[in-house]
Amino acid sequence: MASLNLEERWQTKTSSVLERSKLMFNNTLLSDIKFAFPKADSNSMIPAHKYVLATSSPVFFTMFYGDLAETSDTINITDCDSDVFLRFLRFIYCEEANFEDTMCAIDVWHLADKYDVPSLAKECLEYLDGNMDPVDAFDVLTYASQLNNEFLGQSCWEVIDYNAEAIVADESFVDVQHAFLLSFVKRSSARIKELSLFQALDRWATKKCEEASTTVDGEQKRRFLGEEMIRHFRFSLMSPKEFSDEVEPSGVLQANEILDVFKQFSSVSIPGRFKFSTSPRKSSYEVMTLSCDLGNIKNGSFMTPVSRKTGVLTFAVTKDVLLSGVKIVTDKGREYCRVSLAIANGDKQVRRIKDHNFICNYYNSLSSDSYGEIDVVFNRPFALAKNTCYTIKTNTDTTNNLDSGFVYQTNTNKSNNVNPIISFSHFGNCDKNCPEHSAVGGEITKLVFVNDNEPTDLPRWL
Repeated sequence: MASLNLEERWQTKTSSVLERSKLMFNNTLLSDIKFAFPKADSNSMIPAHKYVLATSSPVFFTMFYGDLAETSDTINITDCDSDVFLRFLRFIYCEEANFEDTMCAIDVWHLADKYDVPSLAKECLEYLDGNMDPVDAFDVLTYASQLNNEFLGQSCWEVIDYNAEAIVADESFVDVQHAFLLSFVKRSSARIKELSLFQALDRWATKKCEEASTTVDGEQKRRFLGEEMIRHFRFSLMSPKEFSDEVEPSGVLQANEILDVFKQFSSVSIPGRFKFSTSPRKSSYEVMTLSCDLGNIKNGSFMTPVSRKTGVLTFAVTKDVLLSGVKIVTDKGREYCRVSLAIANGDKQVRRIKDHNFICNYYNSLSSDSYGEIDVVFNRPFALAKNTCYTIKTNTDTTNNLDSGFVYQTNTNKSNNVNPIISFSHFGNCDKNCPEHSAVGGEITKLVFVNDNEPTDLPRWL
């Protein structure tokens, strides 16, 4: 059990209720309730204060001050471990939401929902929205469905649609729920080749046969896939060779169905109606991204590093585009860099990444100063409206104690831009009138865009 030895007259050393509340977090001083974890951590015990909990949660208020108030001074928690519950309490006492990873955020979200703390639930959802690894999207979708959260469910499908090829190639795909697979197969917005989708679903069905200890053949695989899913495959989007090499030998389709597909390939009339979907999907072919350089790193344009971790860039674009990532420069650090990033349009936040690990690549400029570049890639791009002011704020942490970030000179020659997308950019927050700024600065050195009709393969997140 934690205990904090406070100096005499500690109350006078703080200037706000929040500061004093932080001193009470995980502290036995004045504690009148304890939380125990008999299933997960039999020796763990977290001290707490009924008043603090009751003023933050109507559930705790009823538990401690209602007509059937809890009389024991120890509450057993059986649905999570002590670390997750401690993160939950940290938000109540300190207004700090810290998550180790996606699963941690989901676990804390369950507690926020259980104890009716909507402000914490919002923090969890924003973290999941921006930090979700594409290959975890179906897992997150499961929890979004359980808690009936439409916002997170929509975010999951956006991530799945954009990263469909990478998701079906991951070994975890064979564990996806059938209901989600059916919805996935029906989606025209999924950026995936039909052959890749069929091969992935064939692996999924094969595993189901093995788990059920049944014969692995076309008939059994079709049984697990289901007739509705079979109908929504878009076999006509494959090439005849792909169909004959992969689908026909699988045994999933019947002889008359195979014949109908070949007739469809040859534009031969089919009696009745072609039973399989022919709707197009989003193309999955990689295209070159459009990028806009904001500084001239390669020509040794750095000035002396400054002691700070944050960067701010305000900019506008000349046309409606999709932003897929930014490049951040940092002075020194480890192999991985922990990054937080928020993009806003005025007071409205449009994308947020919080405390996510990215690979940091290090170089030497012509002036012999070393620097690092961090490619912050979003789990799916999002739309920027032309002639609209956006602000990107970053926070980087490459070591435990060392600040990172550069103020650097910039090359204002517009001909150096790969594509004239940026209409103006400015180091710092823009004023209300969004003037035509000519100076560029801060940590961000490049913005990366993608074509609205074609995706680009995103690197796997750490």
